[in-house]
Amino acid sequence: MISFHNYSFRYASSSKFALRGINLKLFPREFVLVVGDSGSGKTTLLRSINGLVPHFYGGVYEGAVRMEGREVRKTPPKELLSVVSSVFQDPENQVLMSTVEKEIAFPLENLGLDEMAIERRVEEVLDLLGIYHLRGRKISTLSGGEKQKVAIASAIATYPRYLLLDEPTSQIDPNSAEELLSLLERLNDDLGMGIILVEHRMERTMHRADRLIVMKEGRIIGDGEPRMIASKIDLDSEGIGYPQITRIARKIGMKYLPLTVKEGRKTLEKILKDVNPQEDFSYGDILVDVRSLHFSYGQSRIIKNLNLRIRRGEILGLMGRNGAGKTTMAKLLSGLLRPSRGEVRIKGKRIITLGERERSKLVSMVFQNPNLHLFQDTIEEDILFSVEDGKEKKAEKIMKELGIWNLRKKSGKELSG
Repeated sequence: MISFHNYSFRYASSSKFALRGINLKLFPREFVLVVGDSGSGKTTLLRSINGLVPHFYGGVYEGAVRMEGREVRKTPPKELLSVVSSVFQDPENQVLMSTVEKEIAFPLENLGLDEMAIERRVEEVLDLLGIYHLRGRKISTLSGGEKQKVAIASAIATYPRYLLLDEPTSQIDPNSAEELLSLLERLNDDLGMGIILVEHRMERTMHRADRLIVMKEGRIIGDGEPRMIASKIDLDSEGIGYPQITRIARKIGMKYLPLTVKEGRKTLEKILKDVNPQEDFSYGDILVDVRSLHFSYGQSRIIKNLNLRIRRGEILGLMGRNGAGKTTMAKLLSGLLRPSRGEVRIKGKRIITLGERERSKLVSMVFQNPNLHLFQDTIEEDILFSVEDGKEKKAEKIMKELGIWNLRKKSGKELSG
């Protein structure tokens, strides 16, 4: 069992407690989903279980966290490795070795397993995650999603009693995310592995969990069976959200909340059978015009004869498996890459002919890893870096709308993912 006893923690670089007065028991074989708005303390909760707090992240530590009867603060991280494994939000912070096979074997070597046992365990995990084809690949050649799968394989290889995951699906495509979450269910059901999952994709996770823990400003404001918690706490107002089918049921005042489409079909079919949705919208003029686009990385062709138009007012979802070319396409649209053939026009202008400042007025891009955007001393300096003189008030308004005005004097290194 994992237990928190009147536990609080404040990072050395912060004046505010990340966790306050936590009393909690997590049991073996549970599937626990931990949710909360950004900065609510979810990641710190996981770090307090696996020993990263306080062994690697120093600060003010009050109360106690115990793992299988041992106090985490007094137990070396190596001794915790056989009991708990972790998968972080950004695989770059976790992957250490040069190849996939070596990365999965690394924690097993630390546990002192013999060569035969290590080889067998690596084979099992590669098959389990469906990444056997990546076995000999160099980590540096993998996509972000592939790296995340390797990080998960490395964590699972030790067959821990508890597996902690901090938004593991954030960098993988929807199909891979569904496969991963189904795998976590199997590990929980078949092997009895305790799963403690921090995740924002409520649609895919809420119905899988035995228990839902809701966090806010470092405290636990809800803990129990997911359907019960969803009916007691307005998860939308807490910045967490619901599965769409659950939100519909709440809107029409249903007491029994469906968590899956299958449940929703049974409970809502009679109520909604006479509803006829009306579509009344039209898109504006063409903003983005992509014509006969080609792009290759060396000998590897990624984009081939792509044509695309995006109109004013559209929200376009670009989907595909890892390595399908989604990120490459976004970089071509933003002018960060030059096509080998074809062209991209935005508002009639060829994007590759524009200077950086003129291009930034037409298109902006948010990368998979937010740390790539944050390089100044404070968040405010990061946001104002490319803002023209006289537009500071607009930037202030946007920061307030996004709820980050109070973070403006902090460094990006102090923030949660």
